[in-house]
Amino acid sequence: MPIETIQNTGFSQPWLTSTSPVSSTASTGNTSNTSRFSSLAGTSSLFGSGNVQNQLIQLILQLLQQLQSGNGIAPAPTPSPVPAPTPTPVPVPAPVPAPTPVPAPVPTPAPVPAPVPAPVPAPAPANLALNGQQSSILAGMFATGSQGVVPAGYQVSVLDSSGNNEISSNDTVIVTNAQGQEVSRSQLSGDDIYALRFRESMINSVEQSGKGWDFDPGLQLVKIRDSALNPPQTRLYTDRYGWQQQETVLERNPFWEVVNRGGQRFLLARTSDDQGNAIRPSDALNDLFNHPERYSVDCATPMAIFNLKATLDTIGEDDFNRNVGQLTLSGWYDQQDGNYDGGFIGKVRTAQAGAITVNGVSNLAGETALFDPTQGDTLIPGNSYYFDKPGDNTSDEQGWNAIYLGQNDQGQYRFWSSSVGVVNLNFQPGSWQPASGFTNYYLGAAIANPNIDRLQSWDMDGSVRA
Repeated sequence: MPIETIQNTGFSQPWLTSTSPVSSTASTGNTSNTSRFSSLAGTSSLFGSGNVQNQLIQLILQLLQQLQSGNGIAPAPTPSPVPAPTPTPVPVPAPVPAPTPVPAPVPTPAPVPAPVPAPVPAPAPANLALNGQQSSILAGMFATGSQGVVPAGYQVSVLDSSGNNEISSNDTVIVTNAQGQEVSRSQLSGDDIYALRFRESMINSVEQSGKGWDFDPGLQLVKIRDSALNPPQTRLYTDRYGWQQQETVLERNPFWEVVNRGGQRFLLARTSDDQGNAIRPSDALNDLFNHPERYSVDCATPMAIFNLKATLDTIGEDDFNRNVGQLTLSGWYDQQDGNYDGGFIGKVRTAQAGAITVNGVSNLAGETALFDPTQGDTLIPGNSYYFDKPGDNTSDEQGWNAIYLGQNDQGQYRFWSSSVGVVNLNFQPGSWQPASGFTNYYLGAAIANPNIDRLQSWDMDGSVRA
């Protein structure tokens, strides 16, 4: 309030001066309002009751404020506000994103198993169609009985186990008896196929050859007709051991020569003609069959000739010409190894003197033994055999080499021999002596089988599908 108002209340200014001189306060400028208030409070007993005191204090405070603002009294310095401490922010954790709700897995329906078809049984192998030669050869290979021949009424069939519609290895040969009952079954091997093919080729060549070549008397072994050289030519050749030897050329035609080597006559295939053109071994061999009238041979040389021809027809020209070398023929001589087996795998047994008697004549020591199934001897079409005349080991008629062709419809045994052709034989009961045909002879234990190892090694392009 204004100071006049205070004066009208009945208080005099000397209270103010004596209690709290203004000039002192103003001159010092250091006395705080609080100390002034304390001084006033110390006089509270002078003012009576509490309400009056409170009013008085309020008036004094107002007066002091006016004095400070209007009379130059420096106000007490207002303390600078102490800034409130900045609260340390509490790190607010980053909001954790609510997990993406994972849809409940949709249950995969159990697979419905595809219906398993009932297994279809493999079709039973079909029977292959066999020609007469194949049936006869396979019967000889698989159905021969204890007597060395195929029993009457026995038959063979072949199941196409390999499924290629032709006779091949792994096919099944079934033998049945005259009552149609199965007697045995066997699986064909690769060797069996080569043997079958060779024997087929052998029989075909023999059947087509008629009587073959004329027999040359005097045991000259081989001869080219109307082709003698005059004079003979002498030259050197290299033998199979690499040595230089001398030979004499006695006869010659466009494909062959007859040479004398150490006193033995050989039919030697030419390697070139008079103009120097090459002659293939297969061409020379085929000329023997195309023109048999040009040649005369003994009864042994045709066995080697047919062996070579069957080999040629089995494995083909390329493999034959690649492997055979220069053809050299003389009786059973085999140029490949120098043996006298005609290129076959031969099996020969000999007999003691007097062991065999035919029509009152007994054999000499060293002649062949009698054909004997108990010793493993069998008749197989396409093999070579020997009919021996007991007591004779020097004449032109001492024996006949023959190729077995199988039985005919009458049950006769068919053999072929050079210059004779096919002979149908019946054997005497319980004996291997012919009842007709080769009379005065017996079937000897001299058997020539195909050389399967040679066939396989020469068949370089796989002509035989074994």
